[in-house]
Amino acid sequence: MNRGTLGGSANFRSMEPDTPQETHRVAPMRGLHLNRIESLTDGVFAIAMTILIFDLKSSATSHGDAAALLGYLTAITGNFIIYVISFFLLALFWFYYHKQLHRIVRTDDGLVWLNICFLFTITLVPYTAYLYGAYIGARISSLIYCANIIAVGLFQLLHWLHAVRKGMLDPRVTPETRDATTARSLVVLGCYVLAFAIAFVNPYYFFVAYWAIPIALSVTSRLVRLQSPA
Repeated sequence: MNRGTLGGSANFRSMEPDTPQETHRVAPMRGLHLNRIESLTDGVFAIAMTILIFDLKSSATSHGDAAALLGYLTAITGNFIIYVISFFLLALFWFYYHKQLHRIVRTDDGLVWLNICFLFTITLVPYTAYLYGAYIGARISSLIYCANIIAVGLFQLLHWLHAVRKGMLDPRVTPETRDATTARSLVVLGCYVLAFAIAFVNPYYFFVAYWAIPIALSVTSRLVRLQSPA
């Protein structure tokens, strides 16, 4: 029996003489081992999600002064809001990135560099979040942040489409699963673009589009199931 993983759960597959060994954890002839990509990605996400909190560090020196504390908390309101938004957006990116990667069995140079570009946009999130918190209410700071999130979503989608086009998916991934993953990525990217459009009109409430993502994903999943053959 050959043990492999798909989506993080153990599965078993009988091995026949003419059946090639699964390549999910086998060193590739070209590209990097998927474990190397996963390790680098997890490290970048961990650092980016951690340094988000640095913008909330206190500079207060008045010990026991309640008025000074309230003033400080009021001053960092914008930073705290964007911290919460950014943390959960990064968590969403990390979660769906791994679901996506676990359906891929091999890599090439193109996939590796798309992954690096994806990570580059991830490392920008703490900085663009800081800009928004420091200049809350300024349209340009909101647009910069939203553009950063769009770039993250775009490279994640391009990463998946490259794997699909190059035939890098696990043979057990059905056409329905492949199409559903693509549809969900497109819908989420649409939410990011909507946030950018809202930021043009109101730089305070663009994040409403981000909170709509779970609803959009739920609706998309239902539509995909309805369209799938019984």
